[in-house]
Amino acid sequence: MNTNQIAKYYKSLSLPERLRLIHDADRRGDSSERRKLKDAANNHYQLDDTGKLEEEMRNLTMYHHALQLEFAAEFWFAQTRASWALDNWDEAASLNVSEEEEKKLEDQYQFWLRAIKVFESRYVVEREGFNLFILQTGFDKERLDRTPDSWLIDYMNENARVHDDLVECLQTMRKSKEPLLLKTAESVAMGWHKTVAELVAG
Repeated sequence: MNTNQIAKYYKSLSLPERLRLIHDADRRGDSSERRKLKDAANNHYQLDDTGKLEEEMRNLTMYHHALQLEFAAEFWFAQTRASWALDNWDEAASLNVSEEEEKKLEDQYQFWLRAIKVFESRYVVEREGFNLFILQTGFDKERLDRTPDSWLIDYMNENARVHDDLVECLQTMRKSKEPLLLKTAESVAMGWHKTVAELVAG
């Protein structure tokens, strides 16, 4: 591709479009093209705009991973509580407890089983939404993604899935009767696009 022919149009590109092309140039090892794209900033007296956007997006990616760690920790906590609840329920079966008390123990166990599914599903939806955003924009994920080293994150990435009965679990756990607005990978990706647009608008 003869980039000299299209370089004159760089100033008309949006900031995210130029950042994506910078990432493409880096993948090719084309430092000359990278410099042309950076020099196309409309406000030369300011900090390099693509560099500023990239740094802000790295910070947002860190927030994304903090949220993922929260979901993973909540999932692990629910796993532990479900195990304890099952032990208590099993122990009650061998004791002379009332049916009402045994039902409470069963309900506690079922509650934590539903919590496991909810946090596991939320983890996957957020992860897939971020990956979809990267795919749609063409950004270089390795340049933006500062995934922390964590055995828990590794475990979730290998094993977590979205559960088919997620809506039922949420409806059972929540007190409100308002309609559920479930996040999807598409809605998460749309949120990322909106955030980038807000960053560009300044």
